[in-house]
Formats: sequence, C-alpha cells, structure tokens
Amino acid sequence: LTKNAEKSAQFFIDVFGLKINHFSEHYSELADSNHMKLVFMKTKSEPHSRVGYNPLLSFSVIDFDSVKLKLDSYPEVEYDGGLRDNNIGKYACIKNPDGIMIAIMELKSPDVDNEEYSVDIHEESQLDPNTAEIRTILEKIKI
Repeated sequence: LTKNAEKSAQFFIDVFGLKINHFSEHYSELADSNHMKLVFMKTKSEPHSRVGYNPLLSFSVIDFDSVKLKLDSYPEVEYDGGLRDNNIGKYACIKNPDGIMIAIMELKSPDVDNEEYSVDIHEESQLDPNTAEIRTILEKIKI
C-alpha cells in the first residue's frame, strides 16, 4: 500500500529495471523477466502507508555498485545500518521514498578453494547478526 502508486512503481523501474504490466494512479503492477510481480495499490489512509506497516523486500543484484548509484539519485532513500561488504557479498538495507524496507544483495559465488567463504549455514552463531538476519530472510523466501 502506498500514497502514490505511480511514484512507488517508478522507483522500482528506475532502480531494479522492473517492467510495467499495468500503470495507473491507483494500481501499478511490475514484473521481472521471471514474471515475479510487484504490486502497488493507492491508499488514502496514512497509517497503512507508514514505516512499520510495509513488508521487507529483498533483491539479489548482479552489480551492487550500479544499483547504489541509482539509489543515491533518490534523496529520500535512507540507508539503514550502512553498507556491508564481507565474505558473503555486498549488501545494504534501505528505506525507499515510501518507507518500504528493502535489502539489496550482491552475493559472491562460492569458491571451493577459498576457506574464507566456507560458513556452516547451520551454525548461525558464527555469523554476525546482520548476515544471520539476511540468511534467515533468504531461506524463508527460497532464494
């Protein structure tokens, strides 16, 4: 839910390259090349479009730095916790102009000869809290 369906959709088109299925003042539907859909519906009710009522979205990207440049072109974007770059990859959590929390990740491909990458996914205590949280989210959405 958003106060401006067109503006919300335009952010995801600009930053993540999603394509328009339907675009109007009250309802916008976007999709990626795998037909994953993202829908925005306009609401007049302020409480339903504030931070805390919106879901957390996660995007895996090929080129984190180019996505960051696009994000930085939106002055309303807020980084939550800063940028991270570790043996898992680059990632950041942001609030988009509507206050929707979004995780953006560029995951490194595992190198079988690189011990630094080896992490037992069942030993969450070995991970820093941010990495553990992202891993939990990714497991829930089956990425």
